[in-house]
Amino acid sequence: MRDSDVIAFDLGFNLGQGSLRQDLAEFPFEENMESPLGELRRMLDVHRDQLRVAYRTERLLLPDTEESRRLPLLPSPTA
Repeated sequence: MRDSDVIAFDLGFNLGQGSLRQDLAEFPFEENMESPLGELRRMLDVHRDQLRVAYRTERLLLPDTEESRRLPLLPSPTA
């Protein structure tokens, strides 16, 4: 496992710990396979602005990884 993997995992874990209303391990994904992404975000209380901050943070911390390069370049939430 690369150091960048650990950093990316920690970023996602910390975001989830601080914001998710429900434990993902207990969420019935199988029952919601046809649900639109926006609906799933609402059900799990995932906010797009928090995702944008997480994406931006990952790209800043890990700019040279293939995984970070897949993230969209989004405008800063304060812009």
